[in-house]
Amino acid sequence: MDADVQAFIDKWAEKSAAKRELMVALGEAKLADYEGRDADARKHWATVEAKGMHGHEGKAYAEAFALAEAYVAGHPDQFISFESYVNPESHDMLVKLCGVMGKAGRYEEEAKLQMFELVRFERQHIGQAMQVVVRPKG
Repeated sequence: MDADVQAFIDKWAEKSAAKRELMVALGEAKLADYEGRDADARKHWATVEAKGMHGHEGKAYAEAFALAEAYVAGHPDQFISFESYVNPESHDMLVKLCGVMGKAGRYEEEAKLQMFELVRFERQHIGQAMQVVVRPKG
């Protein structure tokens, strides 16, 4: 496997692990707040802050994004056939194609498509209306 692709996979896994820890801590913090367990709530909210987008998850995301950006910019020939999908109507096709590659065990191709999708589309934010937005190129 290409070392740059593997670096992205590893960094994305690190981001995902931080997200899982964050979500557990978030649930625990809200429960502790609800039950009036202030000391527990403070401890869990501190974990949320440390693991979230202002902490570990955010740092890992930024590093993964930088790896993806560098790879996509450095290998434009690998993504020519996918440029036609860079519009809101075709975004689902890229997401489905990533899933197909993963299910087929083609993890390097899946990661390359994930990098491409990450670089070419803005991220969605929980709590907002879903709307696919293409990132400006360049």
